[in-house]
Amino acid sequence: MYILDTDTCIFWLKGNHSIGSRIEEERENISLTIITACELYFGAYNSQKKERNIAALDELFAKLEVIQTTFKGKR
Repeated sequence: MYILDTDTCIFWLKGNHSIGSRIEEERENISLTIITACELYFGAYNSQKKERNIAALDELFAKLEVIQTTFKGKR
């Protein structure tokens, strides 16, 4: 299983075809974390092309699983 980081998602959304084709090949084995999703939405909401970027994220999240994270350490 692969977990995409924010930078990789941004490169893909900006049209990096080598990343896009690799993700399409391995889509069933690729996820991203809720933290990455939040970072991407934060960037989209604060961008000049807000509507377009949010639509691109909605499309991305429809293709990949967004996994939750939990903290199980000492507090």
